Amino acid sequence: MKKSELKWLAIAFMIGGLLQIVTMVWNEFFHQKDMTKIDLTAGLEFLSALLIMLGLVGTFIYSYQKRASINTIVSFIAAFTGTLLFACLKWFEAFFEPILKSHVPDFVESLPAQADTTMMIAIMILFLSWIYYGISSIIAKVLPVTSSILVAVFPLLFFVPSPIFLSPLAWGAGIIWMSLAILKVEKNENGQKNVDV
Repeated sequence: MKKSELKWLAIAFMIGGLLQIVTMVWNEFFHQKDMTKIDLTAGLEFLSALLIMLGLVGTFIYSYQKRASINTIVSFIAAFTGTLLFACLKWFEAFFEPILKSHVPDFVESLPAQADTTMMIAIMILFLSWIYYGISSIIAKVLPVTSSILVAVFPLLFFVPSPIFLSPLAWGAGIIWMSLAILKVEKNENGQKNVDV
């Protein structure tokens, strides 16, 4: 993969992480839900998940080039799958749920238990996959350990009582940190090559 492509994937990863933080701030302080329109919070989370999936491809390529292992491959596939399921949920919340609530509110209010179970399974897969991805990154020691810890603990913070929602804050911060580390290394390597020439 070309260095410029890796750089753009790292930037996509960083924007995805930043959108997680922006969404948390929007949700906590400014959001007034109007379910007759597109849900902006879910829309931002959907966009964030798409960018995070793109960025995961870049972090996988970067990590695999530095230290190839089966663990790196499996953790990437797990995190990508978990994030894909999260994106699907947010797509439904952003675009379909508002339409259903405005036209058939009784149906949405009385969704079968299987729908809740499906959503919980998707969220649990997201959580477990990112815990595994974070631990795998800590073991590989290619990306900063602190950023790996942040993405590994974000699911646990979901259950911590707090005045603000810490989970997306930790996830976003960890992703941004990983992205900046990749961009810094790539910049230094390019600078070194220019000096050598």
